[in-house]
Amino acid sequence: MASPRGLVLLLLLLVSTTLTSQGLPSSSASCCTQLAKHIPKNLLPRVTKVRLQKKDGICSLQAIVLHVENHLKCMDPKNRFLQQWVKRHHPNPQ
Repeated sequence: MASPRGLVLLLLLLVSTTLTSQGLPSSSASCCTQLAKHIPKNLLPRVTKVRLQKKDGICSLQAIVLHVENHLKCMDPKNRFLQQWVKRHHPNPQ
């Protein structure tokens, strides 16, 4: 028979694996690690949401995160064209 402590650890492991497999990101998984500078022409019309990523200790880069269908595109926040596009199309990014 397994010890109660062993069962608790096993249960915690199963719960964390289940949550991760269901797509709930950990803090590191939700941070951009690379930035794209080029914006494909067909990308912007498909953007459904815009989020600003801050360099705050959790994430190591500032980024404009574009939600496109089932993908996240991490863009360079210094891109002036993108800055203007965000102001026009998504004036209150999260």
